[in-house]
Amino acid sequence: MEAAEAEDHLNDPAWTKAVFFRDPTVRLLSAYLDKIVNSDHIPLTTFGSRDGEISFEVFIDCVTDSNTDVSKYVGLHPGTDPHWKPQGMTANIEKFLPCINYVGDFSNLYDDAKRLSNSLGIWDGYCSSGWGVSSREPMFFRNASHHFTGADDRLEEFYSADLFEEVRIAYRKDYELLDELGIHYIQSING
Repeated sequence: MEAAEAEDHLNDPAWTKAVFFRDPTVRLLSAYLDKIVNSDHIPLTTFGSRDGEISFEVFIDCVTDSNTDVSKYVGLHPGTDPHWKPQGMTANIEKFLPCINYVGDFSNLYDDAKRLSNSLGIWDGYCSSGWGVSSREPMFFRNASHHFTGADDRLEEFYSADLFEEVRIAYRKDYELLDELGIHYIQSING
Protein backbone atom coordinates (compact mmCIF):
# COMPACT_ATOMS: atom_id res chain seq x y z
CA MET A 1 0.00 0.00 0.00
CA GLU A 2 1.34 3.40 -0.92
CA ALA A 3 1.79 6.01 1.83
CA ALA A 4 -0.89 8.31 0.37
CA GLU A 5 -3.44 5.46 0.30
CA ALA A 6 -2.60 4.50 3.89
CA GLU A 7 -3.00 8.13 4.97
CA ASP A 8 -6.38 8.28 3.21
CA HIS A 9 -7.51 5.20 5.17
CA LEU A 10 -6.26 6.68 8.44
CA ASN A 11 -8.21 9.87 7.79
CA ASP A 12 -11.35 8.07 6.57
CA PRO A 13 -13.99 8.07 9.34
CA ALA A 14 -15.54 4.91 7.86
CA TRP A 15 -12.45 2.90 8.87
CA THR A 16 -11.89 1.82 12.48
CA LYS A 17 -8.36 2.52 13.58
CA ALA A 18 -6.90 0.81 16.64
CA VAL A 19 -3.51 0.86 18.27
CA PHE A 20 -2.09 -1.19 21.14
CA PHE A 21 0.72 0.22 23.26
CA ARG A 22 3.21 -1.74 25.35
CA ASP A 23 5.24 -0.68 28.36
CA PRO A 24 8.72 0.14 26.97
CA THR A 25 10.54 -1.73 29.76
CA VAL A 26 8.69 -4.94 28.92
CA ARG A 27 8.96 -4.33 25.18
CA LEU A 28 12.75 -3.82 25.38
CA LEU A 29 13.30 -6.95 27.45
CA SER A 30 11.12 -8.95 25.06
CA ALA A 31 13.08 -7.59 22.07
CA TYR A 32 16.37 -8.46 23.77
CA LEU A 33 15.27 -12.01 24.59
CA ASP A 34 13.72 -12.63 21.17
CA LYS A 35 16.03 -10.75 18.80
CA ILE A 36 19.38 -10.87 20.63
CA VAL A 37 19.44 -13.93 22.92
CA ASN A 38 17.24 -16.35 20.97
CA SER A 39 17.99 -15.44 17.37
CA ASP A 40 20.49 -14.11 14.91
CA HIS A 41 18.22 -11.19 13.95
CA ILE A 42 21.00 -8.70 14.65
CA PRO A 43 24.73 -9.44 14.28
CA LEU A 44 26.01 -9.02 17.83
CA THR A 45 29.13 -7.28 16.54
CA THR A 46 26.72 -4.39 15.83
CA PHE A 47 26.65 -3.88 19.60
CA GLY A 48 30.38 -4.39 20.03
CA SER A 49 30.27 -8.09 20.96
CA ARG A 50 33.44 -10.01 20.25
CA ASP A 51 32.45 -13.28 21.92
CA GLY A 52 28.99 -13.78 20.40
CA GLU A 53 27.14 -12.58 23.50
CA ILE A 54 25.75 -9.29 24.67
CA SER A 55 24.48 -8.55 28.15
CA PHE A 56 21.14 -6.86 28.71
CA GLU A 57 22.98 -3.91 30.26
CA VAL A 58 25.14 -3.44 27.13
CA PHE A 59 22.04 -3.77 24.94
CA ILE A 60 20.23 -1.07 26.95
CA ASP A 61 23.28 1.19 26.85
CA CYS A 62 23.45 0.84 23.05
CA VAL A 63 19.73 1.36 22.54
CA THR A 64 19.59 4.41 24.82
CA ASP A 65 22.78 5.94 23.39
CA SER A 66 22.43 9.62 22.52
CA ASN A 67 23.41 8.97 18.88
CA THR A 68 20.96 10.37 16.31
CA ASP A 69 22.90 9.37 13.17
CA VAL A 70 20.57 6.96 11.34
CA SER A 71 23.55 5.27 9.66
CA LYS A 72 24.58 3.90 13.08
CA TYR A 73 22.70 1.11 14.79
CA VAL A 74 22.84 2.57 18.30
CA GLY A 75 20.52 5.22 19.71
CA LEU A 76 16.86 6.07 19.26
CA HIS A 77 16.16 7.73 15.93
CA PRO A 78 14.01 7.18 12.82
CA GLY A 79 16.35 4.38 11.68
CA THR A 80 16.17 2.45 14.95
CA ASP A 81 15.18 -1.21 14.71
CA PRO A 82 11.36 -1.33 14.91
CA HIS A 83 11.47 -3.88 17.73
CA TRP A 84 12.80 -1.23 20.12
CA LYS A 85 12.04 2.03 18.32
CA PRO A 86 9.93 4.23 20.58
CA GLN A 87 6.25 3.65 19.89
CA GLY A 88 5.73 7.38 19.49
CA MET A 89 8.11 7.28 16.50
CA THR A 90 6.25 4.41 14.88
CA ALA A 91 3.68 4.97 12.13
CA ASN A 92 3.72 8.72 12.70
CA ILE A 93 1.53 8.09 15.75
CA GLU A 94 1.60 11.65 17.05
CA LYS A 95 0.12 12.87 13.77
CA PHE A 96 -2.52 10.14 13.52
CA LEU A 97 -3.45 9.65 17.18
CA PRO A 98 -6.47 11.97 16.83
CA CYS A 99 -7.76 9.60 14.10
CA ILE A 100 -7.47 6.50 16.30
CA ASN A 101 -10.83 5.10 17.41
CA TYR A 102 -9.52 2.59 19.93
CA VAL A 103 -6.41 2.50 22.12
CA GLY A 104 -5.54 -0.81 23.74
CA ASP A 105 -3.04 -1.96 26.33
CA PHE A 106 -0.76 -4.78 25.16
CA SER A 107 -0.54 -6.11 28.73
CA ASN A 108 -4.31 -6.62 28.51
CA LEU A 109 -4.35 -7.69 24.86
CA TYR A 110 -6.97 -10.43 25.03
CA ASP A 111 -9.57 -8.36 26.92
CA ASP A 112 -8.91 -5.18 24.96
CA ALA A 113 -8.97 -6.96 21.58
CA LYS A 114 -12.19 -8.73 22.59
CA ARG A 115 -13.75 -5.42 23.61
CA LEU A 116 -12.72 -3.88 20.27
CA SER A 117 -13.96 -6.79 18.16
CA ASN A 118 -17.25 -6.91 20.09
CA SER A 119 -17.74 -3.20 19.42
CA LEU A 120 -17.25 -3.92 15.72
CA GLY A 121 -19.58 -6.92 15.79
CA ILE A 122 -16.89 -9.34 14.64
CA TRP A 123 -16.10 -11.29 17.83
CA ASP A 124 -18.49 -14.19 17.18
CA GLY A 125 -17.80 -14.51 13.47
CA TYR A 126 -14.05 -14.03 13.34
CA CYS A 127 -12.38 -13.85 16.71
CA SER A 128 -14.09 -16.14 19.25
CA SER A 129 -12.53 -19.36 17.91
CA GLY A 130 -10.27 -20.76 15.24
CA TRP A 131 -7.03 -19.41 16.67
CA GLY A 132 -4.09 -20.69 18.69
CA VAL A 133 -2.11 -23.88 18.37
CA SER A 134 -5.25 -26.04 18.37
CA SER A 135 -7.21 -23.60 16.16
CA ARG A 136 -9.96 -23.75 18.79
CA GLU A 137 -9.08 -20.79 20.95
CA PRO A 138 -10.21 -17.17 20.75
CA MET A 139 -7.87 -14.67 19.11
CA PHE A 140 -5.15 -13.43 21.50
CA PHE A 141 -6.31 -15.84 24.23
CA ARG A 142 -2.69 -16.68 24.95
CA ASN A 143 0.61 -15.94 23.31
CA ALA A 144 1.55 -19.20 21.62
CA SER A 145 3.91 -17.45 19.23
CA HIS A 146 7.44 -18.73 18.78
CA HIS A 147 8.38 -15.14 19.69
CA PHE A 148 6.92 -15.50 23.21
CA THR A 149 9.56 -14.54 25.78
CA GLY A 150 7.66 -14.20 29.06
CA ALA A 151 9.30 -10.79 29.51
CA ASP A 152 6.46 -9.56 31.76
CA ASP A 153 7.48 -12.10 34.41
CA ARG A 154 11.25 -11.65 34.05
CA LEU A 155 11.74 -7.92 34.59
CA GLU A 156 13.47 -8.17 37.98
CA GLU A 157 15.77 -10.88 36.61
CA PHE A 158 17.21 -8.41 34.07
CA TYR A 159 16.54 -4.86 35.27
CA SER A 160 18.40 -3.07 38.00
CA ALA A 161 16.86 0.14 39.32
CA ASP A 162 19.49 2.09 37.35
CA LEU A 163 18.76 0.29 34.05
CA PHE A 164 15.05 0.79 34.62
CA GLU A 165 15.61 4.52 35.11
CA GLU A 166 17.83 4.68 32.00
CA VAL A 167 14.95 3.26 29.94
CA ARG A 168 12.42 5.58 31.59
CA ILE A 169 14.55 8.58 30.59
CA ALA A 170 15.28 7.41 27.02
CA TYR A 171 11.62 6.51 26.37
CA ARG A 172 10.25 9.58 28.19
CA LYS A 173 7.99 10.55 25.28
CA ASP A 174 6.47 7.07 25.15
CA TYR A 175 5.73 7.25 28.89
CA GLU A 176 4.14 10.67 28.43
CA LEU A 177 1.98 9.18 25.67
CA LEU A 178 0.99 6.25 27.91
CA ASP A 179 0.07 8.70 30.68
CA GLU A 180 -2.00 10.79 28.27
CA LEU A 181 -3.85 7.68 27.06
CA GLY A 182 -4.30 6.14 30.51
CA ILE A 183 -2.29 3.01 29.63
CA HIS A 184 -0.87 1.08 32.59
CA TYR A 185 2.88 0.70 32.89
CA ILE A 186 5.34 -0.46 35.53
CA GLN A 187 6.29 2.31 37.94
CA SER A 188 9.45 0.87 39.50
CA ILE A 189 11.76 -2.12 39.70
CA ASN A 190 13.14 -3.41 42.98
CA GLY A 191 16.25 -4.86 41.31
